[in-house]
Amino acid sequence: MIAADTPSVSSLLGDVHPAYHVLARLVARQLEDAAVSMPEALVLRIVRTNRLVTMRELLEATGACNSTMASLVTRLETRGLVERHQLAGDRRHTLTRPTRLGGLVGGMVGPSLELIEKDLAVYITLEEREGIATLAAGLFSLERPEFFSKLDWRREAAVRVRAWPPPPGARRGPSRTDAGCRA
Repeated sequence: MIAADTPSVSSLLGDVHPAYHVLARLVARQLEDAAVSMPEALVLRIVRTNRLVTMRELLEATGACNSTMASLVTRLETRGLVERHQLAGDRRHTLTRPTRLGGLVGGMVGPSLELIEKDLAVYITLEEREGIATLAAGLFSLERPEFFSKLDWRREAAVRVRAWPPPPGARRGPSRTDAGCRA
């Protein structure tokens, strides 16, 4: 146990990890009525907004690994919230779109997520958001340094934050479809 008079050592992981879990709990509370998880809610919001989304676009928007996104979309498809269709002219591309039920659930989760983002905006400045976006870009660069240019991502991260919220279908992170994920 850490004594109360012991000074805490600030570390990036020590600061980010608890914040992630608190955010996940806040989102989970907001999404209880819709009975979806945070990753499911993000995917439903994306497919509801854009109607027809490729798996690659979902990967780019969420930063998830191929296997994670495939499992997530399969779970949503099994529950009847999304449908997958192969593109008629090119069978390599799979389109994901919401079902009627998925559209309704997506309509429930969208305002919940926006409410959390609005509440958080009270506590965080534009410069701090830019810092978070730069941190995300740095993490992507650490994962695959040969795949990403740190300078380009810092510049893109700052532009993305200033344009918040992003327009429907906007790229939110580097594509990891070609890079894969580390275990």
